[in-house]
Amino acid sequence: MHYVYYLDCTEEFFRVKKIPMLYFKIITKIMSHTNLLSLNNPIIKLIIMGLFTISILSCLKEKKINGAIFFDVSNSDSIIFSSGLIDSVFYEKEVLSSWVRDSSFIINTSISYPHLYYLSFKNERDSIPFRGGEYFIDSTTDHIEIFSNGECSLVNGKSHKEFKNKFIPFFYKNGDYNCASNSFQWYRFLNEDKFDKKLLAYIDENPDSYVALWFLIERFSIKGHSELYDDILSSFSDSIKDRKLWKHLSNKLRSVRIKKNKLFPTLYLKNLNLETEKVLISPKAKYTLIDYWFSSCKPCIKSFPILKRIYDTNHKNGFNVISISVDKTKNIDNWKKLIKEQNLNWQHFLDENSKQAKLERIITFPTTFLLDSNGIVIKKNIPLHELDIFLKENLIKNGKRN
Repeated sequence: MHYVYYLDCTEEFFRVKKIPMLYFKIITKIMSHTNLLSLNNPIIKLIIMGLFTISILSCLKEKKINGAIFFDVSNSDSIIFSSGLIDSVFYEKEVLSSWVRDSSFIINTSISYPHLYYLSFKNERDSIPFRGGEYFIDSTTDHIEIFSNGECSLVNGKSHKEFKNKFIPFFYKNGDYNCASNSFQWYRFLNEDKFDKKLLAYIDENPDSYVALWFLIERFSIKGHSELYDDILSSFSDSIKDRKLWKHLSNKLRSVRIKKNKLFPTLYLKNLNLETEKVLISPKAKYTLIDYWFSSCKPCIKSFPILKRIYDTNHKNGFNVISISVDKTKNIDNWKKLIKEQNLNWQHFLDENSKQAKLERIITFPTTFLLDSNGIVIKKNIPLHELDIFLKENLIKNGKRN
């Protein structure tokens, strides 16, 4: 057991420090075929003992975090702290987990900067992917208390204390927040624009805040690029801008191609015949709506009757729709069937398994982009009733503005 433990630690050391895994595999191979105590070559023995020493020291650096759960959880269960919908590139440790024993758990970790995690339990992940609440873990974290209402869970550590005592109250009038009666997750969902503006204001007052940086990462991960997120990112201090977490986000924001006030990028996607072709914006279209969806997306399907009415009313006057499905391979037949059933008589393309959409951080559906006649993105996620009004005000019918 000690041999396996040291071996795991050695592998972890190689992974975290980015030493080529080939070296680790070579040493593992040597150790699996050699009795360490009978080695006659002092150089090989010294190398192996040195690696053992490094692995042990690496393990000793890990922080032990004790945790308690204040509701019924099976002893066969595991508690999982994970990245949720956030890209793994932002994490040194994407997942922290532990067996649950008598409503207690122990997390061992070593991270060089604060991490934001979301909570789940292995036995219920099929029905509850993530429980409510956010968990900030850093080098000062030593204890976690989990309650059935995740908003009220406690984490003893510097970053989480900022989150609970300073960050959340900043978003509520007079700091009037109570975890038992308020949901900060729902606040972000129901007040997206307000939250983004308040986030910028918080960073203006707290430019060194990792908590604020993580929530900007969360917003980008869910909503994709926005010009405001560029402004928010630039508001952090020079100290934060020198950290790898900020740099990761900066690179991600720059890599997104679909941006407001920018030309919609050239895409090569599959058509209804599953042949790859270039997605072309009709030169006759004064406005084109790019609609990302998939065949089992209920809000997407619910929107089609309204979108179809808007299309039928305005198409002859210069309005076009291009739908891009992100359906999985196994659902391609469903995609084709739904288009026919709904009588969606505009262009359709397939971004199979969402390969390209993921790169653009399009992970919520429907997601729409309204383009002008030059293919420039002028609006993102415009509500359909607003689209209807916009087209009536901006399309010319019979030489007169309607």
